[in-house]
Amino acid sequence: MRQCKRQGCNVILLTAEKLRAADWPRESLDDTFYLPEEIPLADIVNAVTHLARTRKLDRIVALDEFDMETAATLREHLRGAGDGTDHHALFPRQAGHAHEGAGSRGACTGFRASSES
Repeated sequence: MRQCKRQGCNVILLTAEKLRAADWPRESLDDTFYLPEEIPLADIVNAVTHLARTRKLDRIVALDEFDMETAATLREHLRGAGDGTDHHALFPRQAGHAHEGAGSRGACTGFRASSES
């Protein structure tokens, strides 16, 4: 997130409510959104789709391996850059890592995401 911010990206964090007090690099975040703990994937897709109506999301980056499938689903749904669910299913440990920190000057997005307004 810090590297994305240094590259001139607007960084948005989308994370679970239980992680609100976590040690996030808040100085690098342009906005933060918290989701309920046991939210279904379909509701996450709807929330990020709604967010994408007002912001240009250039990249969606999973911050850990548990978020990789969610990030891949979001990239597919929004037709964004990066590996989709097919690649994630074939290479579950490597999927998504090639895109972390990569991004245009507009945004490095992450599930726990970044985007451009």
